[in-house]
Amino acid sequence: AAVIDTGVNYRHDALGDGFGAGRKVLGGVDLGDRDADPDASTWQHGTAVAGLIAANGPESTGLAPGAGIVALKVFD
Repeated sequence: AAVIDTGVNYRHDALGDGFGAGRKVLGGVDLGDRDADPDASTWQHGTAVAGLIAANGPESTGLAPGAGIVALKVFD
């Protein structure tokens, strides 16, 4: 699933605690800053949206916990 938002905190444990192949957040890009790191630097709205979709942790489960996320940060 693609999350087009404020970025995704891919270090969150419910989102796989990492970024890249073999992780929950498979890839992404920061279109606001024009770099390859879609991390949510301030606002966490995109992280919340990603969690609603695909979280898979002891305290939270998304609607599709087996889904992968591609994070597209469009706001700087």
